[in-house]
Amino acid sequence: MWCEEDEDRWQVSPKDFVHFGSGWACNEKAQRILQPHCEPDVEFLPLLCGPETYHFLNPAAVIDALDRSRSGYFARREQPEHIIVVVKHIFIPERLQGRTLFRIPEDNAVFATQSFADLVERSGLTGIRFFRP
Repeated sequence: MWCEEDEDRWQVSPKDFVHFGSGWACNEKAQRILQPHCEPDVEFLPLLCGPETYHFLNPAAVIDALDRSRSGYFARREQPEHIIVVVKHIFIPERLQGRTLFRIPEDNAVFATQSFADLVERSGLTGIRFFRP
């Protein structure tokens, strides 16, 4: 994907990942690298973007991995088991063994494991940064 103001003044180099709605999409290069390591946790759904095909990374895995005793969240007073919003995510590591991308029942955000972040960085893929919640 190129963004040009005019032929000589400005060019933005293509990235392997682009932020797309509530998640991420990757180009075909990234899809070829990641897919063998991400199945069955992630669906790579094709998106046609002009001449290029990108793939929306749809985490199919919803994992009950939130450590409620150590995480920070707001819950309904009358239903304390019903979380409204999580403000500090602490995960139970054993529940994420062998996983890549996932969601949790309490939050619609997409989370990546350290192994996924390491794979992306080791592969030299661009356009996405990882941080600890």
